[in-house]
Amino acid sequence: MEVRKPFWTEWSFLLYAGALTVLGAALAALSYLSDHYGKGAYVLWSLLPLAVLVAVARVFRSRGEWIAAGLFAVAATAMWVAFLAALETWWGWVPKDQQAPFDGWHWGLWLLFLLVIGASVAALRVY
Repeated sequence: MEVRKPFWTEWSFLLYAGALTVLGAALAALSYLSDHYGKGAYVLWSLLPLAVLVAVARVFRSRGEWIAAGLFAVAATAMWVAFLAALETWWGWVPKDQQAPFDGWHWGLWLLFLLVIGASVAALRVY
């Protein structure tokens, strides 16, 4: 199996800049939506950018555009984290009074960390 490496050209710069712009726009949209909707609605709204980014990554992968597919898979993984955090916040599994990273043991946060690591490993295997 040959390992392909990306070349730093104008088009690859535009791919990276575009994917990071899309990720920033999705995070900004989620920030806006979290302020204007309740927790349950926010969970549903966070599914929209996740579904769009996964679909875009799959389309790029099916077309053989491996750099673009990988970049959108990274953005989709970030949206997966946002969705899981919104879901656990809605369920009340995220502590509200935590001041420092080592302020006690919280199963909700550990579950979030494990699911994020699992999603990252899955994205690495696929893309």
